[in-house]
Amino acid sequence: MDNAGRFLEAFVSIEQSMRDILKPSRNMKFYQLVNMCAKTNHIIRSKQMDLMEYADLRNAIVHQRGNQQEIIAQPVDSVVNDIMTIAQALKKDEQIGTHLHKKVVVCHPSDLILDTYYLMQKLGTSKLPIYDEERFVGLITYREIAHWAIDNPNLQYISEIIEECADDRVIFMDRKRDISQIIYEFENSLKKGIYVLVIIITETGMKNQKPLGIYTVYDLPELMAYLY
Repeated sequence: MDNAGRFLEAFVSIEQSMRDILKPSRNMKFYQLVNMCAKTNHIIRSKQMDLMEYADLRNAIVHQRGNQQEIIAQPVDSVVNDIMTIAQALKKDEQIGTHLHKKVVVCHPSDLILDTYYLMQKLGTSKLPIYDEERFVGLITYREIAHWAIDNPNLQYISEIIEECADDRVIFMDRKRDISQIIYEFENSLKKGIYVLVIIITETGMKNQKPLGIYTVYDLPELMAYLY
């Protein structure tokens, strides 16, 4: 297959992937699909301008002669490689539920603060979600533990500082979300000036469900590496 064939094959694949993402109720042009998908899909958003240019290039490559399409130009290798990479990344953008392999470690209001600190050190994490059975009640971080150690070292249990460590910088998402949507939520929050500490995955995205996965901004490189 020549460069034009590979380019057109990737172009059609990208268009279909965007239709699968949006499931539009009406027929939308390629440009419209790109603009709509860019709102929530990291891959499309990061390549939005390139895809617009590739749409123009597609029209320059193919000439309609009667009922048949005629190839009148050949794109260069770098362009073909780039559009094929985009098409492959979209195909790999799977639901996050297929990547939930690690058990989510949580702490409880009745846990000792000091024990929780040692657990965080052992896990190499700076934060842990707090659950009362399956009910999410907050997030404890090194910051809250530092405040406790300095201001209230006489307290013992997480329940005694739970109001201090309650944090709304936690996003809940269902396991059917795509990987690119996890990336988007982190990036979008930063644009708004909000530092999301964690994204917690549950079955349907409800906060009072068992946590199935947990992601922080430090997981972004691994998630992006999977796509690309």
